[in-house]
Amino acid sequence: MRLLTWLVGVVVAVVTVLFAISNRMPISITVWPFPFAIDVGLYIIVIAAVFSGFLVGALLTWVAAGKHRRRVRKQRVEIRALEGELADVRARLVSQDTSEAA
Repeated sequence: MRLLTWLVGVVVAVVTVLFAISNRMPISITVWPFPFAIDVGLYIIVIAAVFSGFLVGALLTWVAAGKHRRRVRKQRVEIRALEGELADVRARLVSQDTSEAA
């Protein structure tokens, strides 16, 4: 699985570099309410848009998984409590067995 991840990462990196090399022409970016324009390479805009989409997707996934993380934290607390209770019961059984054997 790790090899597949690296392979996909290398392919994406190569495609990104080839795209950046092929699309170096400057384009003018304007934002409606502001009176100025910025000239940047097309590849910068595309890469920034893809990166922004990645960040938004990662944030939404993290927020959506919050319910599951909260449930896991609650279950860990319950497991610790049950393990402590089990240890107490085992200790009582051991002490009961030793008192009956004597």
